[in-house]
Order: sequence, then structure tokens, then C-alpha cells
Amino acid sequence: MKRIAKVFAICVVMVLLGACLTGVTAEVINQESTGAGVNVNVEELEYLPVGSVVRLEGGKVNVVIVARALIVNDAYGQPVYFDYGAFIYPHGLVDGNMAYFQRDTIEEVLFVGYIDEDEKQMVKQLVQFEEANKDIPRGNKDSLLIRN
Repeated sequence: MKRIAKVFAICVVMVLLGACLTGVTAEVINQESTGAGVNVNVEELEYLPVGSVVRLEGGKVNVVIVARALIVNDAYGQPVYFDYGAFIYPHGLVDGNMAYFQRDTIEEVLFVGYIDEDEKQMVKQLVQFEEANKDIPRGNKDSLLIRN
């Protein structure tokens, strides 16, 4: 019964977020939060920083990125790769659920998290991790749903 409730909660979050459609908004964001108060070309970022707030295509809520380059088990227990993990903004962690999505599902970047030298080094490590795990299939909105 707990598993059914958890799966239902995950499905509700995924539906609310519209988590795996396509398209990225090409925009430049000018924010002091980027560490230097400079313009950030979102398309040039390999990964958005933790703390970035985005809206996913078809989504009715915003999410805040809390994790990147994730390998999680799908409904069949097989590993799948997701670019990002996020919580609903401004609620944060609700019932222990995280929304997983790919970078190409981001419709709009509303806020870019803090970027400094540590972040730039982390992105290099994330890119290496992604390259090293190319053999793991990329997840989509159906990856985490239970099928009979």
C-alpha cells in the first residue's frame, strides 16, 4: 500500500511538472546571483547550477534544481540517467519526492543559481561523469511509472 501511495505521489508530481517534453528557451539572464553579476547565456551552460529555478514544458509549477547527473532505477529496476533532480518551488521537498528531468525539457529558466570557480570545476566533473555513463539509457517521464 505504501508503494502505491509513493508511486501515485511521483506520478502526480510528474504530471504537474510535465517533466519530459522538448525544447529549451534561448535566453540571456542578467542576475547578481551568478557570482559576478554578469549576463549568463543559458544555452552555453552545460549544466544549470544547483539552486536554479526553471519551468518545464507543459508544467504549471516551477522547480528548483537540487541534483544533477543522476542515475536512478526505473520501474523495472534498470538504471536510467537524468540530467536533473528538482523539488517543487517554493515548497521544497514534499513527501520525499524528487522530480527527474532532462535538460531538453526546460521551457524557461527563471533564475540561475550561484556560479563561482567551484561550480565551474563541478560542471567539468559532471560532464566527465555523463561521458563515462553514456551506456546508461536516458530516462523519460515514463521511466519511473510502474507497469503491469
